[in-house]
Amino acid sequence: MKKVFVFYLFLSLISCNTITDQNPEGVYVCKYEHEFAKTEDTLLLKRINKNYFTIIRHSGVTSKANSKKQIISEVWKLDYDNNKNVFTEMKTGKVLIWNADKQILIFGNREYVRSNY
Repeated sequence: MKKVFVFYLFLSLISCNTITDQNPEGVYVCKYEHEFAKTEDTLLLKRINKNYFTIIRHSGVTSKANSKKQIISEVWKLDYDNNKNVFTEMKTGKVLIWNADKQILIFGNREYVRSNY
């Protein structure tokens, strides 16, 4: 009886963990630079309903020429394809790929890592 209880407890813990890992909602960060500027991006991904999400994007762009920082904010509405793990922005068609194993969002050649805050 005790072994059965431990087995079911183990299964319930695994299933809870799996559901959490498959949930793409959260905060994602990415830092990158090119010849003109350094950029720190933050994406806040929130579920609106089953297949629709919103991203609030905040970017801090620091010019290398004069070290001035510019803050850019955008809001994206996304359609989510659960089978392909792909988000498509509904206005401009931007595509983001959700990698549940690595807990990252891929946007073009940038990888946004899930943050713990």
